[in-house]
Amino acid sequence: MKPISPLITKSFDKASLDVLSLIINKPMQFKDYSESMVNVLAANFQDIARIVGIKEVLSIDYCYELAGMIIKEYPNFTAPELKIAVRMGVMGKYPNFDNNHYQHLSPQYISSMIVAYKTHRSEIYRKYKRVQDSLRRDSEPKKVSKKDMFYEGLSLVEAEYNDYVENPKDYMDSKFRTTQFKYIYDYLTKHKLIEPKTFDDDSEQKRYVVSWYRAIKNLKTTPRVYICGKYKIPLHNQ
Repeated sequence: MKPISPLITKSFDKASLDVLSLIINKPMQFKDYSESMVNVLAANFQDIARIVGIKEVLSIDYCYELAGMIIKEYPNFTAPELKIAVRMGVMGKYPNFDNNHYQHLSPQYISSMIVAYKTHRSEIYRKYKRVQDSLRRDSEPKKVSKKDMFYEGLSLVEAEYNDYVENPKDYMDSKFRTTQFKYIYDYLTKHKLIEPKTFDDDSEQKRYVVSWYRAIKNLKTTPRVYICGKYKIPLHNQ
């Protein structure tokens, strides 16, 4: 697992760091599960029922059915996140979450926990980006050449593109990438990779940037390969 800098960890409590670690390290998603892993997930729902206080032992057939529905509805979610989501729900950590399951571990009950967790996860990610930005501002300024700035910008474009390719829907639904979209738009226009435009709001700018991502994906290439090939320069700073 990728370590998190102590300069960042000191701004979070233990519970938030557990969530942040999963954001950074990205465990295997439900959509990539093998049959044996689906079996384990199904069995876990019996434990979840016990943890949340359901007295009746769930049948394994119902657990399989429940696992299938959750995997289909939340293919990009993960088992470690589900564990934290349940723990936080049981401990009453979600505002406006109805923790009454009425002695039934329904898909709606599990889904409500996942949705509440994803909202909580977004808040932690936003804080993480704020801490990163603050550390960046506080660091000593250094002279950066135009060449270094070009490749640093390219790395950000590439990182954001990879996040988009991994999950286009979640990426488009993201509410906390406004700064990144503005930076990437400026980078792409500065280097004449897209035409400058006037936007009525941030969402239009986001769609414009994402349309460029989509075009790169359709070309079956990557931003780094495409841009460096266009300008006939090395793929990496040398």
